[in-house]
Amino acid sequence: MVARYAAAVSSLDARLPPRPTRADTASLAAIREVQAQHAKHLAALKSRLVEPSGSSPSPSPSPSVRVTGGLSAVLSMLEQAEETASARLLSQLDGLPGSLAQLFASVAASEATHVPFLRAAEQAR
Repeated sequence: MVARYAAAVSSLDARLPPRPTRADTASLAAIREVQAQHAKHLAALKSRLVEPSGSSPSPSPSPSVRVTGGLSAVLSMLEQAEETASARLLSQLDGLPGSLAQLFASVAASEATHVPFLRAAEQAR
């Protein structure tokens, strides 16, 4: 999600007119706010990650994210991505140890709360 939001912000920054409307500015600010939340959550999770002694984490490749369309299309894409991420995490709860299931459920809830926030930004346009 961090890469998806970064791609969305970068794409929109490049395509917005020099004097965007107040609604466009507010929508982009909403996207940036959710992007910051994702980055903060990822940093917090990484800080709590316990690596076995002597191991070094292999770097994860950054996913390639293609962003097309205007602001409305980007907001819709991000809403769908949040819904998909939440549903995917919830579908993986069965059989997980309790603490990991709690973490997955918490992240899924966070993803789900972004959807109405993004929808409100879209409706305000």
